[in-house]
Amino acid sequence: MVSESLASQNSQEIQTDREDEITGVTVTVSRPISSVITASLSGTYAKEEFQPEDEDSTVYNAGLYIDYRISQRINASASYRHSGKSADAGINDFHSNIAWIEARYTF
Repeated sequence: MVSESLASQNSQEIQTDREDEITGVTVTVSRPISSVITASLSGTYAKEEFQPEDEDSTVYNAGLYIDYRISQRINASASYRHSGKSADAGINDFHSNIAWIEARYTF
């Protein structure tokens, strides 16, 4: 299964004369590995423009998600995501790596 979405957002603040424009794409690919295991890859890329500061930045993330169905009501998953932001001003740049495990019980 492949899903994708395109997004564009433009907001204006009248009091501060500020205008933000964000345009990006998200793609997710999911595939069953077996009858109880599903793997997913997800990625996002967005360009941000801020006026009147004339600041541009790039935001991205990529993730891997493994879901294991233990029973009809219990699922466990392990996930990893790398995210980052790079701005031409350089003060809001970041990179992060997050890994987590999760258990879910549905009733």
